[in-house]
Amino acid sequence: GNLTIDPVKKIVTVMDKIVLLGRKELEILFLLAKREGDIVTRENILTALYDNVDMYDRTVDSHMSHLRRKLREVAGPTLQINSVYGLGYRLEWKKECF
Repeated sequence: GNLTIDPVKKIVTVMDKIVLLGRKELEILFLLAKREGDIVTRENILTALYDNVDMYDRTVDSHMSHLRRKLREVAGPTLQINSVYGLGYRLEWKKECF
């Protein structure tokens, strides 16, 4: 509803506002959105995004930090990517913010 991802055109809108994302940020958001509410591990993200799964997992943290900042600028606290300690990340809508 409030999040639209067009992977072909590489366009993301949140609450009818366009969000400019880098290629990896877009791919991470797409992966999280497909599994909204579920935990997505760093390993899942690395496997989906890179040919070399031995890539340093802090690369994911860096992309996640940029993605969170860009989403926060547009959606405020309503759309969050939460860290699940020791497991990974989860995309969540905060209903109480609507």
